[in-house]
Amino acid sequence: MTNSDLKYALKSGGIWTLETVDAAGNVGQYTSLAIDAQKNPSISYYDVTNGDLKYAAKSGATWKIETVDAAGNVGQHTSLALDAQGNPRICYYDVTNGDLRYAVKLGTGWTIWTIDGGGDCRGIRFPGARRPG
Repeated sequence: MTNSDLKYALKSGGIWTLETVDAAGNVGQYTSLAIDAQKNPSISYYDVTNGDLKYAAKSGATWKIETVDAAGNVGQHTSLALDAQGNPRICYYDVTNGDLRYAVKLGTGWTIWTIDGGGDCRGIRFPGARRPG
């Protein structure tokens, strides 16, 4: 491995394009990818250097990177989904406290909940979420 950057690859017309999304330290572990209705990619990932959960979203040719949670060593094992309005929702592991956490971006800010101290989210109801089935 020549670096520890987060990269995004896209194949179009038989040609692969590779972009560096984040190169600030050892980043890009435990990634999860979602594509919005306009076909823009979003990625949740773990920043190893700082022990943070980060989120990157592409609009046009620009990637916007945000630190979602920096409270201790957080952000491993991310799972990203976009709701019907395109808002990111990320479930991830808080190593410092051994908790399963959930972050939602509504507007310009992130709201974060600790949903289970044992790392198991079965039966948890999230505000605004519907149960499957």
